[in-house]
Amino acid sequence: PPVVVSHRPGFKLFEPGQPVRGELATLAEDGMTGPLTEFLDDAPGVISYAVAGDGIMPGQFATVELEVASSRSEISLAGMLVSSNDAFVALNGESIPSYLRSRRFSHTVYAPAYDAGSEANTESCDHIPGPPCGSPGNRVTEGAEGYVYPHSGIHGGEDLDPSMWDWNNPVALITIERAD
Repeated sequence: PPVVVSHRPGFKLFEPGQPVRGELATLAEDGMTGPLTEFLDDAPGVISYAVAGDGIMPGQFATVELEVASSRSEISLAGMLVSSNDAFVALNGESIPSYLRSRRFSHTVYAPAYDAGSEANTESCDHIPGPPCGSPGNRVTEGAEGYVYPHSGIHGGEDLDPSMWDWNNPVALITIERAD
């Protein structure tokens, strides 16, 4: 399930082009939220966070409520993409528009998929924890990119048929609205 974070400017879940934080790699690789939420408990600039219940399958949605600061809050989000070994959906510091602070409007943004760069993209079921494979904890780090970058999807190199398991960016539609 995705982890959604409200925070002050300056906090980043990740930096594209840089090595992934270990706690985020664990989420991207196996969908485990615990290490990331433990990190967020003490991370400077974090206001609040929530885990969106269970995983969200294509075409489904989830609602998450967060506390935000009265001004200059940002939202970040990260969640594993199933049928990959280290892909994740993410927002990384989306500013909350000022009009949401005073009235009930909504702000919609598309979220892309990123590659954590922590594992080689084998597309082999031996290395993919989610459907259709079910092989958590099996890592191939040799050949991993070593940095976060936009994910290019499933190419059909091994066990995954792109006509069934591929995606195109963006991979999620996020709506932010004020709750009264």
